[in-house]
Amino acid sequence: MFSEIDVDQEEDQRDEITDEFDLDNYDADEVPGEQFFTLSNEDEKLIVEDAEDVESRKLDGDDRVIVCGNSGEDCASIDFFIYNTAYCGLETCHSILIASFPLVLEIVPNLPNYAPLVAAGTYESHIDIWDMRQIDKLDPVITLGGQGKSQKQAHEDAVQCLSNSPHVSQLMASGSADKTVKVWDLNEAQVLHSFDHHTSNVQVVQFSPFDPSLLLTASFDKTAALCDIRECTSKIHIKLDSDVESAVWKSANNVVISMEDGSVAEYDIRSEKMLWQIKAHKKACSSVQLVDNVMVTCGLDSKAKVYKLGDTKPTKLASKNLNTGPLFSVEGSPDDKHLMGFGGELLVLWDLETIDRFEDMIKM
Repeated sequence: MFSEIDVDQEEDQRDEITDEFDLDNYDADEVPGEQFFTLSNEDEKLIVEDAEDVESRKLDGDDRVIVCGNSGEDCASIDFFIYNTAYCGLETCHSILIASFPLVLEIVPNLPNYAPLVAAGTYESHIDIWDMRQIDKLDPVITLGGQGKSQKQAHEDAVQCLSNSPHVSQLMASGSADKTVKVWDLNEAQVLHSFDHHTSNVQVVQFSPFDPSLLLTASFDKTAALCDIRECTSKIHIKLDSDVESAVWKSANNVVISMEDGSVAEYDIRSEKMLWQIKAHKKACSSVQLVDNVMVTCGLDSKAKVYKLGDTKPTKLASKNLNTGPLFSVEGSPDDKHLMGFGGELLVLWDLETIDRFEDMIKM
């Protein structure tokens, strides 16, 4: 089911990946949390620009950078906003024009020798990676795949999902409408592995935050799979009740998956069994995120919902119609764990701590 390689080649490749990216010692770094994307006063400025504009662009400790994909009638772009948590102010920073509708964005915060980067998957078959600080550059700093590349070194259809490894900064996974999953070396801009275990569009790729060798994938073929990038194999295949929309790791052995029928379910990847399932939205549940024992979902019904996770089914704490049309994504801030950003026709921010008795309810 995977790209054909003989046993000796597979073993050599596995050893090469383990040694090159030091997967056995990924957690030995003395600097905790450095995989998170942060910009502070140590970054002289957020973007490279004329000296007279630098002062107005400096970030302080209350500033957060928000990155959004945008598509209008005439152009598509990656838009950058600055949100100040002290006075709840949101302002536009700058935009990067891109050639096609953005389907997915992924921050690459710590690639050596680069400023913070953002990768864009679009209806094109290649992946462009941009320097987040540059406002006057027309070309990406890295391009993965594209025309002229062999099938092993490029996707053949739209790139629908991306995941940068939280353990090894130069590893990026991508999933495509061409039904394949690829793992890339960003330093070399080359494919390390190509997996073809799915039979329809790949909608989810998520590196495990608990094990550097594991990659969760899910597809419109109504299956989720667990890939071992060292062994070049898919170990586990979970049957889903509907087309997948998004997924997130809950623990080393459990994942939470949202689906096109509006449901959300938790699965034990060891037994491949569903632990619980709820009907979260009347339309597709497009995105799900977890923050400690809190689950946040959004859907094409324009609603955002907040649940408390427990030993059994989640308990709903709040529901809000954000009145911005269908919602396509929700992401949390790494610096403010209950500040959530939602993407629809507009960018919407929701501080969950403004929910009445929120802190008390999540402790009960």
